[in-house]
Amino acid sequence: MSGSKFSGVLARLKDVLPEERDETPSPSMPPASDQTKIGRPPGKRSDPDWSPRTILMNRHTHKSVQRILLENDDERDLSELVDELLRGWIDKAT
Repeated sequence: MSGSKFSGVLARLKDVLPEERDETPSPSMPPASDQTKIGRPPGKRSDPDWSPRTILMNRHTHKSVQRILLENDDERDLSELVDELLRGWIDKAT
């Protein structure tokens, strides 16, 4: 026995002429023109103006901030809030 168990199927597919292939898209796949990239949309990680930093923060402070952001329907995340607060601090200090 030579090749993989799928070698016969692969050989038959290669023998089919391109015009004989069924080129109709499957119902689960959108048409080629509607296909979009799979994966996350671009965000801060792909933005060169943002870079990851590691900080130490009190657990209670972090939970309180997350709760307040959610309760106020604030769309900012923690990194945006910290950046905004630090920019304000820089402006006051200079």
